[in-house]
Amino acid sequence: IYRSVANSFRFTGSYHEFAYGPVMNAAGELFFSTGLAASGHHEAKESKTGQMSSPLGYRGWVMKVDATGQLTPFACGLRSPAGIGMNAADELFITDNQGDWVASSYLGHVEEGDFLGHPATLWDRPEYGLTPAKLDHRTVGATVAKVPLLDEKQYRAQRKPPAVWLVHGDLTNSPGNPSFAPETGFGPFGRQAFIADISHRAIVRVALEKINGVYQGAVFPFIRPLASASFSTCFDSDGRLWVGSVGRGWTTGKPMIEVISYDGSSVPFEMQQIRLTQDGFEVDFTQPLADGEGVADAISVKRFHYLYWAEYGSDRQDVQRVPVSKHSLSDDRRTLRFAVPVEAGHVYEIDLGDIRAAGGAILENNFAFYTVNEVPR
Repeated sequence: IYRSVANSFRFTGSYHEFAYGPVMNAAGELFFSTGLAASGHHEAKESKTGQMSSPLGYRGWVMKVDATGQLTPFACGLRSPAGIGMNAADELFITDNQGDWVASSYLGHVEEGDFLGHPATLWDRPEYGLTPAKLDHRTVGATVAKVPLLDEKQYRAQRKPPAVWLVHGDLTNSPGNPSFAPETGFGPFGRQAFIADISHRAIVRVALEKINGVYQGAVFPFIRPLASASFSTCFDSDGRLWVGSVGRGWTTGKPMIEVISYDGSSVPFEMQQIRLTQDGFEVDFTQPLADGEGVADAISVKRFHYLYWAEYGSDRQDVQRVPVSKHSLSDDRRTLRFAVPVEAGHVYEIDLGDIRAAGGAILENNFAFYTVNEVPR
């Protein structure tokens, strides 16, 4: 039996006007996200330079639905937010796809009132008076007479940066929803986020941390390739990761479901997490490193940043190899520490080469990208 819980948001049938989710928090509230429309379908609320648009209001938003079915706008600034997820603390996270005003796909932490970057969504805010605060599909007009100019300096200052950039090309091109592993049951990766990607037929792993109250962290390759174009993920109560794949559009493969489970005994040799320090990074491994490993020679670090602009995506800007110093290993050989110049607003690519574990395993997933939003005070 299917029953409508909330249906007051609008939909024109435009390409990209998808809706994703929902997810439910402990209070029984639902959250879902809406994609912007492709340009050219409506004469208002639309860029004249080919950017995505919000033709009927509240596209590119996260919406909240309470137990009575009341729909409330929650956060805006999204482009094509193809995945929404929630961690064990009821914190909301969302993935968005590269395009105009989105330099690369990313994972964002979403709180009420946030603006995550795409300015077309700002016209739905009450101060512009274009979209009724009370949502009703019978009364929201298809067009408006004109769209006021937005203050770019103002919305640049309001923008909340991604928690983690899902670096385009290397890791993802079209990411789906983030699923958070339970504390136990999925090997050494408890509470970390796992995201499938259609284009790469792969899953990436995200280890988050909070610095100065702000989420950021590292993203690692996890499994690639899968049998088909993976998109949606979900953990079950036994700690198994279910992966849904599609076979349409620009993807290859067949629609299918795959299940990834931990065998309960093996410990894969991986970077378990990366932590930012005041002068560099600490890398925790799932197994101790081999004695005599040439760790100093193996570490390679680059950094770059992206442009926040109206063009479709952004190349990496000011790519620099950064010097590594003061490297050391913990007594149990499971934590590698090293110093690098750290600067907020940059992504750090950390490559560890062919490091081996004490048992002889090679670090197959030997690189990661760490997004620095804040530096520890």
